[in-house]
Amino acid sequence: MTRLCGAAPSFCGVHRFRLGPCCNAAGDTGTRTALAGFALIVLVAVVADPAVLDAQPLVAFATSVSGTGDLSTWANSGGQDGLLGADNVCKARAAAGGLPNPGDFIAWMSDQDDDAYCRIHGFTGKKSANCGQATLPADAGPWVRSEGFPFSAGITAMLGDTGIVYTPPRFNEFGSERPDTRVWTGTDQFGSLVLPNGQLPCSNWISAASGEEAATGQISGTTRIWTYAGTSFCQFPQALLCMQKGSGPAVNIPPTSGAL
Repeated sequence: MTRLCGAAPSFCGVHRFRLGPCCNAAGDTGTRTALAGFALIVLVAVVADPAVLDAQPLVAFATSVSGTGDLSTWANSGGQDGLLGADNVCKARAAAGGLPNPGDFIAWMSDQDDDAYCRIHGFTGKKSANCGQATLPADAGPWVRSEGFPFSAGITAMLGDTGIVYTPPRFNEFGSERPDTRVWTGTDQFGSLVLPNGQLPCSNWISAASGEEAATGQISGTTRIWTYAGTSFCQFPQALLCMQKGSGPAVNIPPTSGAL
């Protein structure tokens, strides 16, 4: 991930990128690049379009808090159930972690009416119906994790049986690695609703009743497992996977093994 020195104070010199101060001791302006665990500072003259300088990468994180499949019982849900409650949790946790534009975060979740695929584009509806658009939207992403390393090149790249996720989404809103857990998704590897045993997930995310189930992802997983690792019973607490909706600037692809 490349950031321009001084362009985004909320992302420069804070714990999420772990890259130290934004400028060198002489006050020279620079960019910084995070590549697979290496922090490199490349000093350059800043001559760029202000809109480019201000562009923020889209972020994905697993919540540091957990709850049952009844979203209304979560502390940050505002008493709302269903996807609205889940989205409230994501916005509140993003704000608590100091992430930019916390109002843009939603939970990667599907219900009876809306697929996660459509929601991450900022639309409602089902993927099978083009999310209510003339053609199926396909420009959401890319995303980085909360500590700055790339998560995905974009929505179409990350979905499917062979979808590519660069790094597992195992960091929380504070940029810290989270103990491995499941996340409520109700969503398959194609971004659409999963119906465990033909039933809505946790009765459309309003129930923690014993025996009800919902699809969950695993935050230590990459291809397909990050969104659909199986099902979990609704009474047992899981985390949420929160992602900023819409499209954002490109991110640097991690180097292959052995490369700098």
